[in-house]
This record gives sequence, structure tokens and C-alpha cells, in this order.
Amino acid sequence: MLELLDLRERGGRLEPSKLEIDPATTEIVRQILQRVFVEGDDVLVELSKLFDGADLSRSGILVTEREFAHAERETPAELRTAIDALIDRLRGFCDRQIPREWWDEREGSASARSSVRSRPSGATCRAAARSTRRRSR
Repeated sequence: MLELLDLRERGGRLEPSKLEIDPATTEIVRQILQRVFVEGDDVLVELSKLFDGADLSRSGILVTEREFAHAERETPAELRTAIDALIDRLRGFCDRQIPREWWDEREGSASARSSVRSRPSGATCRAAARSTRRRSR
């Protein structure tokens, strides 16, 4: 369930909190990721049933275009707008993390040229959610 967070009560800011990750949780997540890497999607089906009570053994883990279209029609317009705005902000945040190209040239007795060129692999900071806006195909 989504909850509206009114920051006016806090002067428009959230106070930073120290993130502490339980080592046991980290180890469990590492084990799950390793199983998925080795065993594939079948582990996701198994764990969905174990943790969420969702039996995906017949339907699988992929959502069909028809299911997505149905969910899109059933999602209130205000929520779709909020999701799209969130996706845009996340993409902007991710884009700012990609290293930018730079170079430096120096002339003189010890001439030197150095540069950095960044070519993202495409896997860098992908948005996990699909935009609710219709895209041309």
C-alpha cells in the first residue's frame, strides 16, 4: 500500500538515517543470488511460493503483454502519473552516476595526454519498472 508522506511537518526534509545491514541478511541474500545464478528462474518460482505464497509454476515469472495491458487499465490515472514521475527521477539519478568523458593535454618538455572514456554496458543502473506511458514500437 502506498502512503502519502507529508514533509511539511519536518520542514520539507527527511532526516538522514544510518543504514545498518545485518550480516545474516546479507549472507542469505548472497546465497539466494548465487542459487539464481547457478539454477536459473526455477529458483525464483520456488522462492516466490516459499516467501510470498505465490505459485508461479504454471504461469511462470514473466508477465504477458495482455496481463500488463490489463493491469495498466486497472491502475488509477493518478497512480500511473506518480509512477511515471518516479521512473523519470530514477532514470535521471542513474544517468548522473555514469562517468563522463574527460581529457587533459599538457605541452612542454614532458608532453602528456590523458583521458577517460566511459561506455556504459547498458546494464548500468537500469530502471526495474516499465513506464506506464505508451511507447511506439
